[in-house]
Amino acid sequence: MLIVDDTPVGLTFLRGIVKQPHLTVFEANSGRGALEIHRRERVDLIIMDLQMPGVDGEQVTRMIRADRALRNVSILLFSDTTRAGLRDRCLASGANDFLAKPFNSAQLMTRLSLLLNVAVRKHTTLLAHVDLQDDGPPIAPFVARIVNVSMTGLLLEADVPLTEGRTVSVKFSVPGQTTQVTATATVARRVDATGAKRWGVRFAALDHVARRILRDYVGS
Repeated sequence: MLIVDDTPVGLTFLRGIVKQPHLTVFEANSGRGALEIHRRERVDLIIMDLQMPGVDGEQVTRMIRADRALRNVSILLFSDTTRAGLRDRCLASGANDFLAKPFNSAQLMTRLSLLLNVAVRKHTTLLAHVDLQDDGPPIAPFVARIVNVSMTGLLLEADVPLTEGRTVSVKFSVPGQTTQVTATATVARRVDATGAKRWGVRFAALDHVARRILRDYVGS
């Protein structure tokens, strides 16, 4: 995730809302800085001030959507201004959502939880080894089919009695890589499919190697 605001007060406010153990958060204080970080890190979500000196949030959004290598990201723009037509203009520029200030933590996190699920996912035929990592009811380690994978998590297919909120460790290999991806994740939701149980799990913070492997695989 990348938060962007040209004022220290604005960055501090956003940081206080989004800083969570399972999220890796980058910061930029300008539009050009946001572009540089996204080119390097390929973040899943950008929360960005619309009004900034130099390259503003709308211009950054248009640049990202015009670049095939950068466009697969969710973008939320926010602004102190509430004039008529501003939301439509932001959405037309390529933003996924727009939020007018003032907003509180609950309002922002509700929007973000939806946008994180918009992150581009890649359908796979991969398998993951899964172990439970919490003190809940014991479940033996199992192998699940990875229905799809993104930079934020996996959709697993497995006939096991998981519940939302459980902590799991997932380990899997992707084609062309000799290093396995190993990550701790939280079961975020159950997805009912015909004749199958599917579970959406969201990664905790990924190390640099795992991020690179997933970025290259999802983007290929």
